[in-house]
Amino acid sequence: MGAVRLVLMAIGIVGCVVFALMMPWAELDMDTSNEAIPHTLKLLKLDQPAKGVFANFEPQKPKLNEELTAKKAEGKHGDYVYAWALGLALLSGAVAIIAAGRDEEEKTLLPQK
Repeated sequence: MGAVRLVLMAIGIVGCVVFALMMPWAELDMDTSNEAIPHTLKLLKLDQPAKGVFANFEPQKPKLNEELTAKKAEGKHGDYVYAWALGLALLSGAVAIIAAGRDEEEKTLLPQK
């Protein structure tokens, strides 16, 4: 596998993971307060790791809110950010999958055994 493919695959994987982790934060309307964390995460004792992950995205909140307000976005801003993160996660995953494929294989079909 060529170096370019490995780099593209690594970028795709990292992008997919980062944007997938951003989706729950956006779904909570970009709120990291203790009251916003779902009860299920608290029961599983995952509220602190979730807050740690969400803290990485917190610096982006003012800029995202400002841009969405300037564009007169209706509804919760977290919904727009969630859709954006979902799209970028899918796109990043697709780049990783395409980079992992071989040229002689059909990339849209599963290989037969």
